[in-house]
Amino acid sequence: MNDPATEYRPGPFSPLGGRPTRDEPLLAPVFGSWRDMVGRTLLLHPLGAAAGVVLLVLDGGQSGLAAPVLLVATLGPLWLNNLTAWFVSVAPTKRLLDEPGRYVTAREGGLRYSTLAVALRMADVPEERWVLLRLGAGARAQLRADPRLWLVGPGRKGVALAATPGSAILRVARVQSRPPRGARPVTPLANGPSAPCDDAAVQAHMRSRRRISALSSVWWLLVLGWLVQSHLPVLLRTEDPGRNAWVLAAALAIAGLAVFSAGAYLTEFVRAGRASRALTWTPLPATIDGEIEHSGHLTAHAKGRVRLPDGTERLVSFAGVSPDLLADVASSGLLWVLGALRHGGRAVAGVPGKPLAESVTLGRRTMEG
Repeated sequence: MNDPATEYRPGPFSPLGGRPTRDEPLLAPVFGSWRDMVGRTLLLHPLGAAAGVVLLVLDGGQSGLAAPVLLVATLGPLWLNNLTAWFVSVAPTKRLLDEPGRYVTAREGGLRYSTLAVALRMADVPEERWVLLRLGAGARAQLRADPRLWLVGPGRKGVALAATPGSAILRVARVQSRPPRGARPVTPLANGPSAPCDDAAVQAHMRSRRRISALSSVWWLLVLGWLVQSHLPVLLRTEDPGRNAWVLAAALAIAGLAVFSAGAYLTEFVRAGRASRALTWTPLPATIDGEIEHSGHLTAHAKGRVRLPDGTERLVSFAGVSPDLLADVASSGLLWVLGALRHGGRAVAGVPGKPLAESVTLGRRTMEG
């Protein structure tokens, strides 16, 4: 085991409790933005599909079968996922926002994992009650060290909202009298400070992010290959390039997006791999300036200030990061950087013991620094 940085310990974010969930200053905006996004995409995805069909018709068959396959494979699952989320998650949980939440702890041996769900047996109720929800690999590792959930409800048909310790993201859960079929008990993990390279939650989260980054970059490279194969020969053969100029311009724009996206995901793959090998944490005193802006994709934007180890104060930008990171910074007053600070404006930040690893940008010095 590597020696962790223990000079600072975070005051982790925790919901206030004792009030309706819609009045929680950090939980409610995150859930509300996600709910609004689901509603918008139920309309936007069919409109995007219709626009794609028009482009394919005007394209005169130059794109072949690859274009409709990519269109259906991209927008179809997204629309079905959001349609399911609206009726299964959003609508049934609307009334739960009027109820307060509380922490529930697992009984000894009361944490079980199946392929699709996590089941936690509540210790504060006399009868057998299990909370079921879906979590990623990082959050699963976190629960093995800290088997608690922030629970709102349950309401009708056992529907509830739940969040892992220190998380500002409410997930739809169900409360029932038995664990899911095939769920098996898991071995607890030690709950204590450790270096990023030894932190089970951080490592599981990093592996997941690297896998997603690799698959996303491959997908965008396939899109680029399809565009080159289907449109470049037509552009070279045609005697009148202006005839389908706007179709070709759209193809070039998508190709540019594909190159940029593939490069961004490959960069994220490399950055996550480097951060996962960090031997220590670097805690920086930090402050959030202004309001936190939430997006429906469970990301947030904010600006703030950090004080570096040499005493200088610099601006910091949080763009498209997890709301959990901003909630912890606002609560603890610390920004935890994985590894030592490098020269340059980029750093990877997280929280010890939590499945977080987000890129932040360090800007210019402030007047006070």
